[in-house]
Amino acid sequence: CLESLLFHNKRDEQGLYYWCTLIVVDAYNKAGFTGLTRAALAGVLAMKSFFANTSGYQLLPSDTLVEQLRPGDVIFFEGNGQHTSLVKSIDVSQAGNGVIRTYESNNVVTEDVVSVQNHQATTAQTTAKIYVISGFGRVKG
Repeated sequence: CLESLLFHNKRDEQGLYYWCTLIVVDAYNKAGFTGLTRAALAGVLAMKSFFANTSGYQLLPSDTLVEQLRPGDVIFFEGNGQHTSLVKSIDVSQAGNGVIRTYESNNVVTEDVVSVQNHQATTAQTTAKIYVISGFGRVKG
């Protein structure tokens, strides 16, 4: 089907897409973290609010230095819609330039690259013209 070729979506259930928030919920649940449910957090803004307001989780601002990020953190994007990505790895020089590699669902790729300049995440390769980074979610600790 052309849709699955364009969006690299895993068909989660018949007729439903594997949304960008679902990969976050499933990854966190598989890692043993609690409180994230598909029903409550299918929307990006609901998920962002969850990280901001739930004990044991935190929402970091968009200008967080990338050296403070770690694999498994969530990147929130907003603009003409919203999107989430999971941090896979961070490769940044001492000068603060490099990339963050991400896991994706409901995107044109299954992995993406976020540019880093001056210790700050800037834009994702595939969504740069649509979204800006609006924060980072993570488990506290």
